[in-house]
Amino acid sequence: MDERSQTASRDPRRVGVGFAEALLAVLAVSWWVGGHWGVDPAVRALLWLGLVGVSAWVALRWMRRGLRRLLWRLRNRLIIAYLLIAVVPVGLIMLLAALAGWVLLGQIAIYLVQLRLEERASLLQRGAQALLEAGPEERHKAWLRLRPILEDSLPGVEAIVMEGTRVGWSSEPELEPPPAGWGATRGLVRREGATWLWGRAVQSDRSATLVVRLSSQLWDAVAHGLGPISLMEFSETTKADMPAASFGPKTLMRTPPAHSRFDWEFSWAMPTSVARWETPGKFDSPLLTVHTRISAVLAALFRQRAEGYLVLRLLYIVAAAFLGVEIIALVVGVSLSRTITRAAHAIYEATQRVRGGDLSYRIEVRGYDQLAEIARSFNHMTEPLARLLAVAQEKQRMQADLEIASEVQQRLYPRNLPHLPSLELHALCQPARVVSGDYYDFQLLGSDRLLVVVGDVVGKGISAALLMATLQAALRARLGTLEQWSQVSPERLVSELNEQLHRDTAAEKYATVFLAVYDDASGELTYTQMRAIRHLCWCARGRLNA
Repeated sequence: MDERSQTASRDPRRVGVGFAEALLAVLAVSWWVGGHWGVDPAVRALLWLGLVGVSAWVALRWMRRGLRRLLWRLRNRLIIAYLLIAVVPVGLIMLLAALAGWVLLGQIAIYLVQLRLEERASLLQRGAQALLEAGPEERHKAWLRLRPILEDSLPGVEAIVMEGTRVGWSSEPELEPPPAGWGATRGLVRREGATWLWGRAVQSDRSATLVVRLSSQLWDAVAHGLGPISLMEFSETTKADMPAASFGPKTLMRTPPAHSRFDWEFSWAMPTSVARWETPGKFDSPLLTVHTRISAVLAALFRQRAEGYLVLRLLYIVAAAFLGVEIIALVVGVSLSRTITRAAHAIYEATQRVRGGDLSYRIEVRGYDQLAEIARSFNHMTEPLARLLAVAQEKQRMQADLEIASEVQQRLYPRNLPHLPSLELHALCQPARVVSGDYYDFQLLGSDRLLVVVGDVVGKGISAALLMATLQAALRARLGTLEQWSQVSPERLVSELNEQLHRDTAAEKYATVFLAVYDDASGELTYTQMRAIRHLCWCARGRLNA
């Protein structure tokens, strides 16, 4: 597999079907066939479990492949990084601010409703205290003075004073006294299936109680300016089928009108305490709910509607400013990421073109930043690549020529070594480079004489190999001119070779040669050793011991 194939196999955009997909297909077919052929339910259940597990495995693999494929491009990586670094935190902060604002406004709305109920209940308790402080003869007159004051905000208020366990005075003859056991208290109370507001004062064994039923008009007065309010109870009977049972008056108020398209409605609820009239000391905790608008809460909070609208507008202006800054940051971030991805894609495209052999391709440079400088550096780098490629091709051609020369030189050496009864020959040549000037040769002179030549040409490489070939050709040519092998004299032969090479080669070229003639019959070795052809030769004669 070449480099291009390996790169293609690592490309995450290439999606193939593997073992997991094949196993999923087999399990799906087996499970479907088992359902139609009546396979044992236990086996089919195992097939189903395997199918679910392999499906999850395949889904996870494909999700990873899709994510890797998505993140392969630098542009997608930068976009996702920008979203995670900038957009997601800002979005979470905005969501947190919206939730915090929703909770805060809801709490303020509920607090305002509870504060208004508390003010009215406190007014009832103070009225009960005033009745207790009046003497028995003055209670009716005191009530006549109190009632107009109470009726302004609590229409239909009723009062009863208890002396021990008997009724000392009552504004209505049929008014039922509260059960014994209640002390001084105020707030909401559940009585006769309706919701009332009461206030009690206790002094020694006497007590005074003022109650007023929460009518729709009183309920709307409490919710004035905010919107519809209600009490929702989750009793034991309603928990089974879960709709909340509403107890309390039905409000007639509508949600205040919106002052802008961003003046949204919202609801909020909080538990509140409601006493049980028949059971002293026992309380229920229904939900006090309110449905209102942002501007209504702000207007009630600042007590003047104009101030609430102004605060709301200021909040929207700040939010719009933040949104504008975020949009500008998004545009700038996308623009910067596009410059980065464009430069990266241009460099990637250039590398692919150069890899394909198009060394004339140049990147179009834009701007004067570091990315543009990288593109310019790439263009400057590709300019000498053509020359380097030419040099590499020339070197490759020379290497091929050297390999051919080495093969030719190996053929110049004797392939088959001569055989003599009294002499065993072995030869080995290991050049330092592909070709060299090392030389050896064996030539039979008749049936019982052997010519041995060992030489070394100065230098290495092609020049030495050529001189070595010339030396071999001159030697063999000289041997071919001899009519009798007995005429072969090492001294004379080397001298003639010396003269010929001296004429035909440069002054700095020379060779060291050892030339010998071995006589198998007599065992004599006559040799000539030349330290350099261009020098005088000397000859020696001796016997080679067997």
